[in-house]
Amino acid sequence: MPKDPDPFDMWDPYISILRPYDGPPISTRAWPKRVTAAQWDAFNDIMLERERQQEKWNEPPGVWPCDATTKLAVLAEEFGEVARGVLQRDAANVREELIQVAAVAMKWLEAFNADEITNRKKDGTG
Repeated sequence: MPKDPDPFDMWDPYISILRPYDGPPISTRAWPKRVTAAQWDAFNDIMLERERQQEKWNEPPGVWPCDATTKLAVLAEEFGEVARGVLQRDAANVREELIQVAAVAMKWLEAFNADEITNRKKDGTG
């Protein structure tokens, strides 16, 4: 009987984007044991948006050279577009804006992780 394909194989390009360094991972948490199709689809949409952002702004993963106030403003602007879509009862727009909110939040988190890796290398713990 053929073995089911490993669902994580298809994510190798994304995982390499998320972990573009040779050091130890920041988190020792494992992938969830059960992932629904809707969760995979959502993650895929977010990663495609992150890729689009990287191409648009020409910044590698983990790089967001601005202060926290600017990052907050970008995230708030995207969230405001979600609110507008809800008030206008535009489900398709709400979905697209939620993807953008998640992608901006992920970009900020990537920057946190990259900073932590850099700090570990500087102090000799990474």
